[in-house]
Amino acid sequence: MDIVEGVSVSETEDKVAIIGMAGRFPGAADVGTLWGNLRAGKASLSRWTLDEVEGVPPEEYDSDHYVPVQGYLPDATLFREDLFGFSHAEAAVLDPQVRLLLQTAWEALDDAGVERSVTEPANVGVFATVGSSEHALAAQTDATLLRELGRRQVRFLTDKDYAATWISYKLGLVGPAVSVQTACSSSMVAIHQAANSVLLGECRVALAGGSAVDTPHRRGYTFYEGGIASRTGAVRPFDTSSDGAVGGHGVGMVVLKRLDDALANGDTVHAVLLGSAIGNDGRDKVGFTAPGVEGHARVIAAAWEVAGIGLDELTYFEAHGTGTRLGDPVEVAAFAQACADTNARPQAVIGSIKGNIGHLDVAAGVAAVIKAACMVRDRILVPTPGLTEPAPGLNLEGRGLRTIGETTPAEGKGPMYVGVSSVGIGGTNAHVVLGEPPARPAPAPEPGPHLLPVSAQSTSDLHRYIAALRDRIGERPLSTIAATLQTGRRTLPVRTFAVVGRPSEAFAIPSHGVSSTGKAQRTVFLFPGQTSRYDDLGSSMYQRFARYRNRLDEYAELLLDEYGIDPRPWRGEPAERDTDYWQPTLVAHQLALAELLHDHGLTPAATLGHSLGEFTAAVVRGVFEPTPILRAVAERGRLMRATPLGAMISINTDATTAAALCHDGISLAAVNSEDRYVLSGPVSAMTDLPARCAALGFKGKILSTNRAFHSALMDEILDGLTEVMRAMTVTGVHRAGTWFSTVTGKVSDTSVLLDPGYWVRQAREPVRYADAAKLLGDGLRMEIGAGADLTSLTDDSIAVATQGRSTVGEVHQYLTALGTAWVHGATLDWETIGPKRSRVSLPPHPMGGNDHGSLTLARSEARATHTTDTPVLAELRPHKTTIENVLSSVLGCSAIDGSFLALGGDSLKAVQVVGRMRDELGVDVTMTDLLAADSLGALARKLSEENKTEVDVLAALESALLDVGEEA
Repeated sequence: MDIVEGVSVSETEDKVAIIGMAGRFPGAADVGTLWGNLRAGKASLSRWTLDEVEGVPPEEYDSDHYVPVQGYLPDATLFREDLFGFSHAEAAVLDPQVRLLLQTAWEALDDAGVERSVTEPANVGVFATVGSSEHALAAQTDATLLRELGRRQVRFLTDKDYAATWISYKLGLVGPAVSVQTACSSSMVAIHQAANSVLLGECRVALAGGSAVDTPHRRGYTFYEGGIASRTGAVRPFDTSSDGAVGGHGVGMVVLKRLDDALANGDTVHAVLLGSAIGNDGRDKVGFTAPGVEGHARVIAAAWEVAGIGLDELTYFEAHGTGTRLGDPVEVAAFAQACADTNARPQAVIGSIKGNIGHLDVAAGVAAVIKAACMVRDRILVPTPGLTEPAPGLNLEGRGLRTIGETTPAEGKGPMYVGVSSVGIGGTNAHVVLGEPPARPAPAPEPGPHLLPVSAQSTSDLHRYIAALRDRIGERPLSTIAATLQTGRRTLPVRTFAVVGRPSEAFAIPSHGVSSTGKAQRTVFLFPGQTSRYDDLGSSMYQRFARYRNRLDEYAELLLDEYGIDPRPWRGEPAERDTDYWQPTLVAHQLALAELLHDHGLTPAATLGHSLGEFTAAVVRGVFEPTPILRAVAERGRLMRATPLGAMISINTDATTAAALCHDGISLAAVNSEDRYVLSGPVSAMTDLPARCAALGFKGKILSTNRAFHSALMDEILDGLTEVMRAMTVTGVHRAGTWFSTVTGKVSDTSVLLDPGYWVRQAREPVRYADAAKLLGDGLRMEIGAGADLTSLTDDSIAVATQGRSTVGEVHQYLTALGTAWVHGATLDWETIGPKRSRVSLPPHPMGGNDHGSLTLARSEARATHTTDTPVLAELRPHKTTIENVLSSVLGCSAIDGSFLALGGDSLKAVQVVGRMRDELGVDVTMTDLLAADSLGALARKLSEENKTEVDVLAALESALLDVGEEA
């Protein structure tokens, strides 16, 4: 039998995992707070005073029929339009329910660790619903707003039809996008459809849920005798004193994935959706709005049949439970009928989340599923506020149901199952069966250090995000936190990172540099010479990274077989090592490191090699394969070992002084910068050179080599070296490209590398590193080798060493280099950076945002009017129609030096511009002209000339766009 992480495939196939949850509910800004409230048995409905209630006159508030109670959602009008690419004007018109849904979708995907690439579409489906709202009705009936934005645009921003597709569009999700409307059961139906879509393979992951905010204002409701609303302002499902429902506002989404895929991917599994079913009552009920027994019973029985589990196994029945005198008895009768039809005799607890947060309309189902998922995940049963004395007529005990007054653990060791029902006005019923997540062994701790990347939309977001992460960082193994941050988050502009070995170190000190770069820095690989080395070179990298290890083993096989050299220096005796050992060893490590960086997503735009490093650079540029290079370098090292002993010294002085020291066999070996030079020569001439330098007022440092490279002592091997290089160059290929040469200090074509004479000069002449480095331009420079010698020579560009002996170690240094590259815009292949690890639930990106208000209907008029608490919409009311007004309501940008599309325009906005330019200004411009123009400024000049209007079109454009930029 196949096994996935200790769970048999037969136990996981055709099952769906809930891998992420997010939401906002009355009294709870997130799922964690909601779960705390549920365990505490807390009712979170708000009762308003006259001073607190909004838009309700005193005479109405004082009426005997007015109930000032609501399941209130604070800050429901806040929205991060910058995260989703809406202009201020669009965000103000966008239905607050959709705003909430977009933000909750983002948070749910973050909770699930589902990465959304900016450039690559994600195979994620969206099944979502929103309710009716006063805002949508007001917007769609406001003549001024329709004229300003256009009827179609207003509809797209406020109509229920587009709730799911806005999420798919703004988050780059390419699975099915379905807006669901079955009244109160909508979000449960959405979950059912999403689960089936995942099982059918229509999408790999699915988002499902809903948002319900009919008005974001603090209001109550009017009670009507015989209606469904509660006279007392409390929801008491199935209780003897129940008298109806109380409306509430909320938003919730769950993330679904096939269980076998989730386990294989190391996802967090909160609960398993074992089966679901939907259906309608048809005509078998007393009226259109009434619930039906037979239809609901059929759906319950069907869901448990799909799950393959008998209703006898039910632990908790999370009922629709509105607390109405008609609905509760019908629902209990339907449950009893389903049990009778399947010969089941359960012993289960009954409850309903509506006692806690009220009836969330279309979001009621997803709220109930989130509650149920938390219960099975933690094996805890929670009470229902207001359900203290079951109504005798329901005969709960006789139907296998009981109530609990406090939070209790699930009894026994058997599996826990929760059935969740949702009923919609009009008769669409839904039921899902949830079970516990499969037991999995805790992930084994993996040795650090680990790279923790964090990105956000703004610097303030980043600080808030890090603070939230710091609070949670010690709850899970550090490797799982790293995996979640690396592969389960969208990369945003403002970035930072930490490389840590213990949770206590994570972001405890100022993190590595924050960048808000709009594009990746040009990356250059720098390859040092053979003076950069140490005896245990690569030992930690060899243990940590399989690619590095495999490549080094491959090169070791070649070098051991042909030259008796093992490039794994920790395996030999340091005293035996000379230049014939170090030259091929250093190149082997540089090659392995460069290939590891390539696997991790980093490919250089250019390379620059210092002396020996040019050999590695030639391989990375694609001119040579590793094998002939390693052979040539090994032969080169053998020849150089045969030269007389010598020494090299690094000095900090000017060019004139350096040249003056070149006598008695001393040669200029390298020009590393304007004030850093290397001299090389015989031991006899070099012995007193440090003292002479000190006398002249500057420091001279003896380098770790016993040969005088790039000096006259190399002359005796040049003929032999010519033959070695000839054998190497015949294996090369001419890959056209730029070569930054440290032999000439100039730029040439890579074809120069096929000339054996180039490599002979390269061994004898001085290294013109400073001249070549000046030609590289700005960007990120990464030193690929054992140390930071070349990094220290970089003044203006960003530079980082990838390997080296230091207090933090090789792996820490390498991960720091990766983090630095990522911070400066590089795209890393996070899946390859570490071994496969589980993902965990971590805080999502901070939301909040600007208050975009909402639209309301004037109580004394039949038409819609804007409220004064919507400043952005107020700005859409021009005193005088100008080009400035048109642009300020359509585009949101800060310059006119780009095309319409580059400035955030699209086809819908183009239609608005064309229509309003014609209708309001008499300026004719075609959509083709608008979309094709390279510059709005040029287009404005053209329009001014053709129309000869009194309006200075260009000036108006500039003024409008600058104003919009200031607002942004």
